[in-house]
Amino acid sequence: MKKVLLFFFIVFIVSEVHSQFSDQQSIAIQPPFFNASPNGTQSSVVITNGFDNIFLGTDFGEPYIATNPRDPLNSICAYNINNLYYTLDGYNWIKNIPSFPTFSVIGDPVMAYDSLGTCYYAQLYQNGATYGIAVVKSTDKGVNWVGATSVYSTTAGLSDKEWITADQTAGPYSNYVYVGWRQFGESGMRFSRSTNQGVSWSAPQSFIGGQGAYVAVGPNGNIQGGSVYFAATQGGGMYVNRSTDGGATFSPQVIAAVIIPPGVFCQGRYTVKNCIRNNEFPRVAADNSYTATRGNVYVVFAANPSGPDNADIFLIKSTDYGINWTTPLRVNDDATTTDQWMPSVSVDNTTGKVFICWYDSRMDPASNLQTRLYAAVSTNGGNSFSVNENVSDVNFNPNNMAVGQPGGEGYIGDYIGNSAIGNTSLNAWMDGRNNSLGSYVSYFPDYAMTVNPEKRNINNGDSTTFSTVIPAIKGPYTERVKFSLSLDSLPQSGTIQLSFANGKDSIAAFPDSVTVKVKLTGSVTPRKYKLHIKGRSSQTGTNIHIRTVDLLVNSSELIVGTNRGNICEFKVNGTQYNTSQNLTFPNGSQVTVQAISPKTVGFNRYVFVNWSDNG
Repeated sequence: MKKVLLFFFIVFIVSEVHSQFSDQQSIAIQPPFFNASPNGTQSSVVITNGFDNIFLGTDFGEPYIATNPRDPLNSICAYNINNLYYTLDGYNWIKNIPSFPTFSVIGDPVMAYDSLGTCYYAQLYQNGATYGIAVVKSTDKGVNWVGATSVYSTTAGLSDKEWITADQTAGPYSNYVYVGWRQFGESGMRFSRSTNQGVSWSAPQSFIGGQGAYVAVGPNGNIQGGSVYFAATQGGGMYVNRSTDGGATFSPQVIAAVIIPPGVFCQGRYTVKNCIRNNEFPRVAADNSYTATRGNVYVVFAANPSGPDNADIFLIKSTDYGINWTTPLRVNDDATTTDQWMPSVSVDNTTGKVFICWYDSRMDPASNLQTRLYAAVSTNGGNSFSVNENVSDVNFNPNNMAVGQPGGEGYIGDYIGNSAIGNTSLNAWMDGRNNSLGSYVSYFPDYAMTVNPEKRNINNGDSTTFSTVIPAIKGPYTERVKFSLSLDSLPQSGTIQLSFANGKDSIAAFPDSVTVKVKLTGSVTPRKYKLHIKGRSSQTGTNIHIRTVDLLVNSSELIVGTNRGNICEFKVNGTQYNTSQNLTFPNGSQVTVQAISPKTVGFNRYVFVNWSDNG
């Protein structure tokens, strides 16, 4: 029998420590037994250098996101095939998969809020040989979903790549809901509207186009919601229609731009990386603010420019309601020939700021593989953009998690999403940092937040301090950050007093810090308390970040483990463990740690040798 030496470590802590083919069906095929996160999954925060990326779960890429115009802390996003998440506080998210009774949904999730805060969630469906678009709605911020209706159904072929928007204004078409899509088996694009909050839908109108339907609502002079825009691509052209009667009729189409799709041709499609499918679909947003840029219409897309680049991000805009369009403005500011692709755009209804995010490989000029989500903001109506900065904090290689499709191409999603909220935006994207189709959201512009130290020992009658720091920002973040303090639970006896030194509980210039004071009065119940420090923007309450300090009140920590975790056992005060433990005991407690030795597993015999002080 083989003898294996065993030792324990123990630490007692008492101190501070070509042209694409015309029938480009973009429905994604999810492989059998694909493991998505289960319903009810709750989000977690991944912190890198003080910046937050919020991990929602693992899904099938292709997200969109929308924010409630009546509540900036309520947003909803969904990933393929039907994986929806909502937040009620702008920080914690939960997965809540809606039911579509009588409809077998097959993906392309997209949603929109109306002016009342009702959210409409659209999905493609296939019931046998019948194809169509189904919509459910939520009147309670994404908690419950009801009223499944069919926008359109046909046996002609797949209804594909639908888009949905709603009129959020108080104008004559308030709360109208608009849907556009590509109808295969028949020529061209389709458009339908609901004038009764999704109860019923109009017969579809037809437009020229090959793919990439997008709908947006803007003003018509002083008429709120007086312009409805429908956009699509056809043969390299960006086609835009406009309606001035709430989607009842549309003006003739205007070709806003003619482009070459981004990437290189592979398996009958334009692709990036190792044949990962890509597209030139237009993303459209209109300015409903009452600023100087009111009425502007923006179309954002990826394209293959002249020169050595294969994929860049461009914006065109119209200041006369879609009649005339500017020449394309390159948004990405890198000096490399790497790929930038799959953009999303949104415009804030109050500030008129234009937010764009996209996938970007500029950090890997040698191989053009490693990727992050990047973003930029325009404060002058799309004339120029802020310095591009990364939203996601970790590189990933899209080739490692791309899912093969029947056409031979790889898939990581066909779109991403962002949602403007005042002076910031919420961005939703697929992130492959763990070599899976991870689902993430994050604010941009944003700030980093740290605490120092992250643990304090404090006894009765004592007081202590620690710093909460904003060391850096991303993007043109300008709002004051206000902090608040809370404990995970109150002591049964005594009082833990929390305050800010000199009454300073906010930061308006960066970098800067505030000092938190903790004081014990009376005989405070011994235990480890979690002190939560929450930062949030002073205007909308968004850009929420929470950091935690462990307060060891009249207590100390004991960390016990072995160098043979999950194999050898030990006891602490009679309780048996086989993994490393971090335990808290009141000061003055008698603690007994016992090694269980020898331990025989198969042909190995593990024998306790000595204690080690974390050595």
